[in-house]
Amino acid sequence: MIHDARALLDRIEARLDRDGTAGGLPAGPLPPAGEEESYRRRWSLLADVEARPGRLSAEEFRELAQAHDYDPRGIGGFFSGANATMSRDGDVVELTPQGRREIQYWGPAFRDAAGDAGA
Repeated sequence: MIHDARALLDRIEARLDRDGTAGGLPAGPLPPAGEEESYRRRWSLLADVEARPGRLSAEEFRELAQAHDYDPRGIGGFFSGANATMSRDGDVVELTPQGRREIQYWGPAFRDAAGDAGA
């Protein structure tokens, strides 16, 4: 009986390794149709902040955002609202707990496609 269970687990693990799915379901979350690139860009920026390690100067964040094709005039959204992903204290900006959750949540969808960007 244990041998049968182990054989079944081996088959399941082999399938997951082969195609990254569980019974045909996506391996991770999927962004809304047509919004994949904006979600990927947001995740990539946040992952790059985390790699610095989650804390940098406001000027460094602005430059990093520009490198990810954000207009510096539009990055305030990262700092506002109940689900702000970044916080600012003087000249220092850092990821909020929500920002770290977003990186983890979207990682399975974007990390492999981005060549482990930000990791």
